[in-house]
Amino acid sequence: MKTSEQAQILALLKASAEVNKVDEGGLFRTKCVHYLYGSITNEPAVAAVKEIKLRLDFFSKTDAKITSNELTLYEFILPNHTHSFKEKINWPNEAITYQLKILDAEIN
Repeated sequence: MKTSEQAQILALLKASAEVNKVDEGGLFRTKCVHYLYGSITNEPAVAAVKEIKLRLDFFSKTDAKITSNELTLYEFILPNHTHSFKEKINWPNEAITYQLKILDAEIN
């Protein structure tokens, strides 16, 4: 029963994200840092979720998967609500594109 509910909740969670490069250097030096700005929407009408696990896959210009980063959002997302987040990430030099996927979430 729980695995059925888990599968359903993952289908009803929606994730979107964009990666931005920010210069955090200073006046006389450049230090580029990448941030993942995203949001998770919990569409079910009755189930709250918590501890959402995400995977960010990086791809080369030939669509080869270079590497992945996993992160967990330790937040409660109430039914019919959206949670925005910002995470510092390591962007591989060879990466051209990325894909964000929800791996798991606990029903609260």
